[in-house]
Amino acid sequence: MYFDWDKSLMLNDDVCSKHLYYICQEVPRCRPDYTYVEDLDLCYKIHHESSYNWEQARTVCESEGSDLIVVDNLPLLLFLNRTLDNDVIYKNDEKYWIGATDKVQEGKFIWVNGQQVENNFWHPQEPNDANHNEDCVAIWWYDAERQLGMNDVPCETYTMKFLCQMKW
Repeated sequence: MYFDWDKSLMLNDDVCSKHLYYICQEVPRCRPDYTYVEDLDLCYKIHHESSYNWEQARTVCESEGSDLIVVDNLPLLLFLNRTLDNDVIYKNDEKYWIGATDKVQEGKFIWVNGQQVENNFWHPQEPNDANHNEDCVAIWWYDAERQLGMNDVPCETYTMKFLCQMKW
């Protein structure tokens, strides 16, 4: 079957060997347990069932063919703010690991995709490397207006929920 462009886009039967033009639309490659957000071209998953340290969380994401989420643009941050704040499951002021760290060079935060963190989504007075051991990044709400922001925290001793993003 094919659309006959000359006859008001009607479906027509024809021989299978006939060569025709076609239109392709890429289908999102999300896993069934991930959610696709077309406006952001993003497949993501909120892991809220267990808490892990940063490395463990990243390992879980990688085992699913993804990585910790890269929050490198304001539309994504605003989307996460709405999504996490509007869902009853997540309303307990949870903290979530995201995919940034300065483990390689103190003060130079890098996303898990290798790009430098260049946004200004940090909590006020962050990052601060308190006690000289805050090398991984999490997001949570930092004020009464429920603004989601980034904070550097210890990688190994903190455990929390986390957000994964499918790799393209």
